[in-house]
Amino acid sequence: MSILRRHRRGVVAHDADNAFNGYTLLWPMGSHDVWLIDMQGRAVHRWRMPHPAGLHAVLLPSGNLLAACQVLH
Repeated sequence: MSILRRHRRGVVAHDADNAFNGYTLLWPMGSHDVWLIDMQGRAVHRWRMPHPAGLHAVLLPSGNLLAACQVLH
């Protein structure tokens, strides 16, 4: 993988025929920021977490975020 490919950010391709309509919850490993993005790649909400990403996060019907964080000692 080239350096350029590793540092790409945002939506790099969108194929409407193969995409499910809705939002995507994105939490990059090592990041404290969780993003909710729309079909055009625009951030519609951001949560700032106290610890880096764990392995699971769920957006609840109430709009609250339930997330597992990595607590590093």
